[in-house]
Amino acid sequence: MDMLKNLVGGNKQKKEGQQDDYVDKAFGIANKKGGFGLSRDAQEKITDGARSAVEKITGPLQYIHSI
Repeated sequence: MDMLKNLVGGNKQKKEGQQDDYVDKAFGIANKKGGFGLSRDAQEKITDGARSAVEKITGPLQYIHSI
């Protein structure tokens, strides 16, 4: 039954190990303080869209790993 709910979208849970980054956390706080009442999914879509727009302009964020 849980599998069916996941397919339909009724049982939304974060994937294991997935965490909010600072943009998601800041947007969530602004949403709560401003009383906008956006769902978690709507917040994710907005922050992901904004992140994509910034990356189109500046290029993808690349992490430098030192050895």
